[in-house]
Amino acid sequence: IAPESHKLKEHFRLSDTQLLSMSSTGTVLAAIRPESKDAVVRKLRRNGISASVLGVFTESPRRILVRGGKATSFPRTGEDPYERILSGQL
Repeated sequence: IAPESHKLKEHFRLSDTQLLSMSSTGTVLAAIRPESKDAVVRKLRRNGISASVLGVFTESPRRILVRGGKATSFPRTGEDPYERILSGQL
């Protein structure tokens, strides 16, 4: 998660779920082969594009969030606070 997002979280007192639910305008998600991830990230960064590996696909339908080495259930739903932030309501 980008440092700017953490600053928004602190400033607007957003929950972790709200942070994960924020609008992804301008974001590109790509599913790539595990053996290609390092080369893809390097190439994107070399071209001035911020890139991160978000996770992996598994056979399990369970979605988990790993933070600090601890696994928790990924939120099923979340409120995107983006519109309220821009409108001054938050």
